[in-house]
Amino acid sequence: MKLAKHHREITDELARYGIKPDIEPNGRGHVLMHWRVHGHHQSITVAKTPSDWRAQRNNIAKVRRLLRNAGVDTTAEQTVSVPLCSLSPQQRQTILLEDRITQLERDVAMLLDRLTAPELPAPALAIEPPPPPAPIEEPPPPRRHRGRPRADLSWLWRVMRYDAFRPYDAIAKDAGRRVGYVSTVLIRLKKRGLVEHRYREGWRKHRSVERTNGHANGHAEARP
Repeated sequence: MKLAKHHREITDELARYGIKPDIEPNGRGHVLMHWRVHGHHQSITVAKTPSDWRAQRNNIAKVRRLLRNAGVDTTAEQTVSVPLCSLSPQQRQTILLEDRITQLERDVAMLLDRLTAPELPAPALAIEPPPPPAPIEEPPPPRRHRGRPRADLSWLWRVMRYDAFRPYDAIAKDAGRRVGYVSTVLIRLKKRGLVEHRYREGWRKHRSVERTNGHANGHAEARP
């Protein structure tokens, strides 16, 4: 079967993708082109004589859509060159419509590929090592509380008696100390059991002072 020019343009378009179609007349003034690609059976019906130049562009666009539906990559396709100088301004705008549709389909396919692509995991952030623990300061050693040294009360024992009570003002006078200080010392010694007090008579030292201190009534005596 002898092919017309617009038929050869369609077969040349299919040949770009390694496809050789079967061409059969259908008896109604049209030509049936059918082929198989990627397991899909596809076909297109083309008139023996195209009505105008737009019909041929529509046929080429339909072939490309069929191939894309079958999984053929048509991103490297070339449009049919038409001398724009021979077209009217309206035809020049129309001739670019199919190219815009093709570009839009390509952009949508690219966008879908990006949306369905698996997301790469975000890079792991560098984990800073924990700061070293602060040194444990040892508590200072406990302070040793030394006992207060015993006060020298020899001045008191020399002026007190164990066999007679004396008022505290007389004791302070003989000892050469203030009355208030002597009164405070006597009260403290009374709590320790070293002196005795009798109302309206005064103070005297206890017998234990004679044994522990070795002095009584102002002079030294031998311990028993």
